[in-house]
Formats: sequence, structure tokens, C-alpha cells
Amino acid sequence: MSDSTIRVQNLSVIYNQGKQNEVRSLQEADFTIYPGEYVIFFGPSGCGKSTLLYSVASLQSPTIGDVSVGEKSISMMTKKEKYAYRRMGVGMVFQAFYLISSMNVLDNVCLPRVFLNEDKRVRREAGRQLLRRFGIEGQADKYPGQLSGGQKQRVAIARALVNNPEFILADEPVGNLDSESAQTVLGILKELNERDKKTIILVTHDPNHLAYGDRIFHMKDGRVLREEIRKDKRPPEAVRANEESEESDHTQYMVLSLKSLFISI
Repeated sequence: MSDSTIRVQNLSVIYNQGKQNEVRSLQEADFTIYPGEYVIFFGPSGCGKSTLLYSVASLQSPTIGDVSVGEKSISMMTKKEKYAYRRMGVGMVFQAFYLISSMNVLDNVCLPRVFLNEDKRVRREAGRQLLRRFGIEGQADKYPGQLSGGQKQRVAIARALVNNPEFILADEPVGNLDSESAQTVLGILKELNERDKKTIILVTHDPNHLAYGDRIFHMKDGRVLREEIRKDKRPPEAVRANEESEESDHTQYMVLSLKSLFISI
């Protein structure tokens, strides 16, 4: 994918629309994520963070609006294209690990490559390299039930990386970990962003995690309330366009305010 920019436009996800039990999980989200950024969606439980993440992963269909990757709208992808995007473009890391208990660690890591029609030895060597990188190659033949929480999450990250995706989407990845293991996992994600240039999208409710992000989107009640920029990795033309848009919005606000003032006089 030559352009791995993620564009979210006027995105809303509404469950039971038009019924008494209607739930607006996500409302009018609008933003762009550029290649190589580390973006955090921060807010309390139930604010729509995970819904947003799953929409980017093509696991959740929008009610209104659209998500596009590069020049391709996810809603316009065929089933085959969506499968390819989820398999090769996106690596998912979950709070609950989702390792298969009946498979050993190495086979869990290699699972996403089983369908690539490649030599088994190639697949297993790729898995071992990742386990070696994260300091858990010695656990390759063990089963998930024999691992600590921090080890399980490192296995899950290795699995997310085994197909070398452009995006790593992490949904509360340290929610089940002790503080030391959490720091290890967050350090790995930061290294993947800085060294491997992976685009990281992290969902969290913990303010202690915000220091890792380049941009933070603060969310509440299904809405993105504000954007906080800590390290601007956006391309210069995107920064200029954003500044021009903000200046235009400010000008329009001033004009409307003056019109209102004169009309009231």
C-alpha cells in the first residue's frame, strides 16, 4: 500500500437505530492518521474508543461516514480485499490476549501465516525471530496456560507482527498486566513505532500512558472532544492545511459574531 494514511470522515456507529434502545457508540468522528504516527484514543470506558478502533480494522461497519486507507474506502472493499487488509495490513493486540490454549506459543505466533502457502520452516523461523526479539524464545514450546500475563501479551504482539503489517492496533493492551509487565509492553509498542516505523493506534483509559503518544484524541460519550499534539509527525502540507482550516473556521466565527451583533443592534 503506497499511501498508508488513515482517513476517518464523519464516522458514526449507531446500534438499534430509530428504536427506543438506540445507542450512539460513536458520533461524527473526523480525523486523519499519518504513516509512522503513534496515536492514542483516550477516555473512560464506554466512550467509543474500541468501536473506533474496530472501525479502522474493518471489523465494525459504520452507520454513517467512512474510513479509508490510502485511496481505498473500507466500505468499498470486496470481502477478499477486507480479508487481505486485516491479514496483512493490520496487527491487532487485545487486552484479553486471545491466544489459542491448545496450541503452543510458536504455533500461536505463526498462525496468521498458515494461509500464505509458504514453507513451514520459513513461517516458524519468522515466528522464532520475533520471540527472540521479545525475549521469550525459551517459551516457544510451552502453552499459553504456562505463561505469565506479560509473556502472553508479548506472544500476542509477536503474532500481530508476524505478517509485517503497517498498522498495530492495540485495545487496552496492558489492562490485565501488573505495572512492570505493562511498562515492558508499552516499551515494545514505542520501539515498534520509533525503530520499525509502524503506525501505532492505542486505546486506553489510563492517563499514565499518554506520554507514549505523538497525538492524543480525548474522547467522551462517543465523541472526539479535542486533539493534543505532543510530537508532530504529520507531513508539512498536512500541518499547513490544518492551520488554514482553523484560520478559516476562526474567520467564519468572527463574521457570524459580527453579523449577530449588528442584527441585534
